[in-house]
Amino acid sequence: MDDKTYDKMIVTVTMNTPRGDDAELRLPVKAVRRLLNSTGKFPVPLQDTGNINVDEMAAMILDCLDEKIEGDVVNISYADGTKLRVFIK
Repeated sequence: MDDKTYDKMIVTVTMNTPRGDDAELRLPVKAVRRLLNSTGKFPVPLQDTGNINVDEMAAMILDCLDEKIEGDVVNISYADGTKLRVFIK
């Protein structure tokens, strides 16, 4: 797959909490790559992540984008029932 085609794919981030706080973010790969390269942060609130290193997760997502990975890249179920999913399609 060429860079232009992949850059137009969509990165979707969904977060669902047991309190009913649900969020969905949809951005093109190109925008997410630019954001991660410039800030090193992922555009979703990741408080209370426990043992998960948010900076390492952002770096891993950037690596997946660089390798043109499709599908789920993050799928986490926290002990409190919160679910976080990042996928590319």
